[in-house]
Amino acid sequence: LQAMLISDPGTNKAAVALDCRVGHFSDPKAVPGLAHFCEHMLFLGTEKYPKEGEYKEFLHRHGGRSNAYTAQEHTNYKFDVAADHLEPAMDRFADFFKRPLFTESATEREMNAVDSENKMKLQDDSRRFYQLFKNNTNPLHPMSKFGSGNLQTLLHTPQEDGVDVRAHLLDFHSDYYSANNMRVCVVGKESLEELEMMVTDKFSDVPCKDIPVPSWDAGVFDGVALPQEVIIRPVKETRSISMIFPIPWGSTTYWRSKPGGYWSMLLGHEGEGSIMELVKSKGWVNSLSAGASYGASDFSSFSVFMGLTEQGMSHVDELVEMVFAYVRIVREGGAQEWVFRERQRIAETHFLLRPKGDGYSQTSTI
Repeated sequence: LQAMLISDPGTNKAAVALDCRVGHFSDPKAVPGLAHFCEHMLFLGTEKYPKEGEYKEFLHRHGGRSNAYTAQEHTNYKFDVAADHLEPAMDRFADFFKRPLFTESATEREMNAVDSENKMKLQDDSRRFYQLFKNNTNPLHPMSKFGSGNLQTLLHTPQEDGVDVRAHLLDFHSDYYSANNMRVCVVGKESLEELEMMVTDKFSDVPCKDIPVPSWDAGVFDGVALPQEVIIRPVKETRSISMIFPIPWGSTTYWRSKPGGYWSMLLGHEGEGSIMELVKSKGWVNSLSAGASYGASDFSSFSVFMGLTEQGMSHVDELVEMVFAYVRIVREGGAQEWVFRERQRIAETHFLLRPKGDGYSQTSTI
């Protein structure tokens, strides 16, 4: 297990986040949503602290909070607490990754909690668009999975098929939760030496099984007929075009040169000579953005989004042609170093002038 430690003597809040390199891409076919369900079940008590809810009660008493999320290839857990209470809070937190009880009596309750989260997003247009994208990928690639989970996938269908969800849950935790696939980040008022001793004491006995990072052979767009045109009826009254371009490498493969950022700067530019200047002058578009879209460790995508006016709805094909024409111009001109350097300077300025964030969000991001 690797750790990133941040000593901030002036902080009044300490924070800890732990990321486990497994997400819903690793859900078994029989139980969609199991990774998310595991995230919920993990915090119901441990051998050392068996009382359900004791962890959250402790945080609440000392001005803290906690949260977690399950993504495609990651599950992230975090908390913050009054700086003077970091050590006992960390002790409770770390024990979840060593000796969780997965309280059987709370199983159906947590299934209902997962179901409620899913229902809250059913009318969210961005979530609906995401699921539609997943549905149009290679069914042999885990991007096509339904990752949220609901009562149907976690309770009803497994019951009908004779599937033991609890057994799958315990197997999932045993198969993927290993120290070598975990990273922890800590912010505290203590010195780095003190934080190192604390983290070593709390996390050194997290089981390490030398489990490889999950991977798969199928390509996300293998066998998918492209290009596709998909027309969506949104829940809210919105008008837009999203052009999504698949990219055959992982979202962090070229993190040093950031080719997606190069294209984002050019396609998303709104000044003289830009796509935005042209389409806005015609009264067809009122907003435009371009940049990285859906992606994972083995693929990524780039999208161009345009918010349309009512008039613009009648010129969709022309707008698409304009984007491709602009792309052709950029490609014919070749890569321009000044574009890269300008973006580099902007990113450096943002980094140097960024406001000090709170440890709760920073630890999770790091």
